[in-house]
Amino acid sequence: MQKLLNFLSRPADITQLVYFRLAFGGLMSWEVIRYFIYGKIHKYFIAPEYNFHFYNLDFIKPLPGVGMYLVFGVIGICALLVALGLFYKVAAIGLFVSFTYMFLLDQTRYLNHFYLISLICFLMIFVPANKDFSLDCLRKPQIRQEKTFAWHKYIIMFQLSIAYFFGGIAKLNPDWLQGEPIRMWLAHRLDFPIIGQYFTEEWMVYFFVYSGLLFDLLIVPLLLWKKTRWPAFIAVAFFHLMNDQLFLIGIFPWFMLFSTAIIFFDFLPPFWRKWKAFNENYVPRNQLSKLSTYLLLGYVLIQILLPFRHWLYPGNVSWTEEGHKFAWHMKLRSKIAHTRFFIEDKFDHRKKEISPSYFLNESQMRKMAGHPEMIIQFAHYLEKKLAEDGIRNIEIKTISYASLNGRKMQLLVDSTIDLAAQKNTTFKPYNWVLPLTTPLKQE
Repeated sequence: MQKLLNFLSRPADITQLVYFRLAFGGLMSWEVIRYFIYGKIHKYFIAPEYNFHFYNLDFIKPLPGVGMYLVFGVIGICALLVALGLFYKVAAIGLFVSFTYMFLLDQTRYLNHFYLISLICFLMIFVPANKDFSLDCLRKPQIRQEKTFAWHKYIIMFQLSIAYFFGGIAKLNPDWLQGEPIRMWLAHRLDFPIIGQYFTEEWMVYFFVYSGLLFDLLIVPLLLWKKTRWPAFIAVAFFHLMNDQLFLIGIFPWFMLFSTAIIFFDFLPPFWRKWKAFNENYVPRNQLSKLSTYLLLGYVLIQILLPFRHWLYPGNVSWTEEGHKFAWHMKLRSKIAHTRFFIEDKFDHRKKEISPSYFLNESQMRKMAGHPEMIIQFAHYLEKKLAEDGIRNIEIKTISYASLNGRKMQLLVDSTIDLAAQKNTTFKPYNWVLPLTTPLKQE
């Protein structure tokens, strides 16, 4: 433990954290601007009548009226303050709370990169990235320092590495290794410049499949080794720029590109130090305590174990969706699903179809149709809404068909089960989700 304490408490240059603060806060500010410009706040958080909550978090709801615009305003202001290093600690806490609140509002909006950003926001609370080249240093010159503890950089590096490595672990599944869903996605991008004409060639499909797999699994050790660091970064740049053009996934490729460049390299000089003399022998005070080290190790352990959560459930995780979230399963499945809801009178067994379109927007319906957890959640909501209208003593059943990675359609949910009577739990497998039995198409 003492050796670990000494290692984590080694003094390290704060420059990389300063650049990371500037890039992270700047990108987050730009993301908020995009939400305002493209009307996403109203579309995703105000217009829908119902939002799919995460397990046991149904008390987290969108604010009424202009409340959600204010939330995004807070996110943007806090992100800008973090970038400027002004009232940094308060801004970092505000950014984490407001962004995570937004992230947890609706399961249909879940994205792995939003999850990663939420974690980075949390870590930034404890990383003193404002101790150099910040407005806080202008307000309080005595806080300025050119060194910090090594663990401040390593914890950010660890979090980025987790996203890379477990993204590769998740690709070790039969569908990916047989070329799906990459094969289907590439076939729809034949207009891609220069190489798009080859996207239907099997050699190109398997190049994407195995280069993506090897990239995720090996990129972190290659970045850590000085001899391979620059070639590895060229691969990082190529990988994320291709993702940006192929999949249109917002700021994520740029966030990973800039974060990797800043945290794994130290080639950016602290140009601002020309204007201020520093004590080069300065060492930060207060070595990391044993309690803090245990808390840090606990966080690391959770991040390592959580992606394996889906092993606790039977079946294909891309089919059942149990344990799929918070596990870095990125771009691994293409799922087409159609779900119809019926209410059946318990006494005379008369059936009537209820369209989810009365309560959900198109994006929510599309996402819900292939996710059993959302299907049962909506069934419970539907039962509640009907009871408010005086319609009771009913069963709610579905006919839900889904296709995973190009397979033929098959039933996803047992159509004889009253979903309103089933418990929505994340700790036990859903016994009403039918197993995937349809084989993958063979080209």
